[in-house]
Amino acid sequence: MTRRNDDRTGTALRRPRRAALAGATALGGAGLLAVAAYAGDQTLTGSITEQVVADTNYQLNPGDDGTIGSETELVLNYANAGPTDSLTLRGAMRYSAYTGDANDNIAGLFPNVSGAYQRQRTDRGFDLGFSLSVKPVEFSSTSFVLLPVDPDDPDIDPDDEPEVGLVQRDDETLRAIYAVNGGYTYRVNSHESLSFNASARRTDYLDDTGGRYTPSNVLDFSTGWSRQLRASWTTGVTAGITNIVTDDDAERDTTTVYATPQLGYQPTPTQTFDFSLGPSLSFLRGGGRDDEITPGIRASIGASYVTGPTSFSASASNSTQPSDEGVSSNFASLRASVSRRLDATQSLTAGARASLQTPLDEDDGDGEIRRVSLNGGYKIEINDRVSGRAGVGWAYTDDSGGTESAYSASGGLSYLLTEETSANLGYVFRVEDSTGEATSHRVTLSLRRNFTLLP
Repeated sequence: MTRRNDDRTGTALRRPRRAALAGATALGGAGLLAVAAYAGDQTLTGSITEQVVADTNYQLNPGDDGTIGSETELVLNYANAGPTDSLTLRGAMRYSAYTGDANDNIAGLFPNVSGAYQRQRTDRGFDLGFSLSVKPVEFSSTSFVLLPVDPDDPDIDPDDEPEVGLVQRDDETLRAIYAVNGGYTYRVNSHESLSFNASARRTDYLDDTGGRYTPSNVLDFSTGWSRQLRASWTTGVTAGITNIVTDDDAERDTTTVYATPQLGYQPTPTQTFDFSLGPSLSFLRGGGRDDEITPGIRASIGASYVTGPTSFSASASNSTQPSDEGVSSNFASLRASVSRRLDATQSLTAGARASLQTPLDEDDGDGEIRRVSLNGGYKIEINDRVSGRAGVGWAYTDDSGGTESAYSASGGLSYLLTEETSANLGYVFRVEDSTGEATSHRVTLSLRRNFTLLP
């Protein structure tokens, strides 16, 4: 379901923030060009996609009119790999434009930029990364991309539009996330290693005319020790501290300290299992509340298994993070996915997600938020140039505002015009039945061209 506010004033006040965002993007790009000066095996690839969309109810709100729009996206990927150093840069820019007054705020330019630098020596390693992304606020999503039938196919571009699914979002407000991270690893001997990591993240909201969202800053520092017990077993422990500060008049401050013992098992290269569990303490201050200490548990579990035509992965974790409203909360999530190649031309995929968001202070925020989603898909390679796809999705949310549910079904065809150029035709049917039933029929036609600039 799309949440909407009708106050669209204050355009002039938004311009300084947009200018600052553009300046930060330009500064990051200039810095990356400077870092990329060292010699190595360089590659520069990219793609450009143009998509035309016709939708009877784009934002899936009861009573909304239909719209016609277009989305243009440019993606560039740069890699510079040397004997001990590597640099990767990625930049994506998407421009969207749609007709109709109800869709004014989903027109815009949405950048997504990231970079990573790694240096590896015999007994030590160093890495540094950054990212910047701007896109509409998403509440929950059933979206996923169908896996390629051929396991030798390259990874699917993460900026590709989902082939199957349904996204619930606020298209009138943009979430901007700026993040940097760094890490250092030291190998004590052939069995033991130490690690030190730090990260910082700023979350801001553009065009939030209703004042619904709260910007926040997050700092995290951690150190870890790991030891190889046997060929397939590892153990270790990680300890760290996370600080969350909201950027508003309340200035709520939450500091969480944690320690998590870990155990890992990898009997074969295609089978892995990881588990960690430990205590945490959160210190809550500010926001007009009494200082409070909240105990908790920090845990994560992950498993993957690949055999023949079948692959499976599952993960579960929890952490302390700020919500979009600036409330420090415990986020617990569970994900599972499975894919199976039926034969050389056909494949099936299925996925499930569940999450629980709980405020650390029960008097803060709007209480718990539960989300569940399921999806499934089918893909077939009809011949060397034509492929087909179909899928279904379902999403459910339970919060203080009540319950929400939505469904989607989709299908499409892809045609390879040349080795670098492909055309896609898709159809998606969506139903949202929580606040008065709303339905949507969407037809898309896109053209994509891949290119190589280096070497």
